Amino acid sequence: MLIKDIRTKRLKMPWVAPPRTGLRLIGDRDYLIVEVETQSGIVGMGFLQPLMGGTAVIEACIQQMLKPILIGEDATQIER
Repeated sequence: MLIKDIRTKRLKMPWVAPPRTGLRLIGDRDYLIVEVETQSGIVGMGFLQPLMGGTAVIEACIQQMLKPILIGEDATQIER
């Protein structure tokens, strides 16, 4: 089960009741969705929600650093 593609998507959603962190009021929730597709068509999906932003940086790391070395690797070798 070899990895064929890794896709990312950033989402921004408003809070119903925004939390405060220190003196700052957080206005929106940022999510990063990651999909890993295998050559057999199976797609796995995960997400993360950092409270203080940073999804653009994490997405860039995945696309520029991780994706090139993961394409073609065995998706079942999760410990690796």
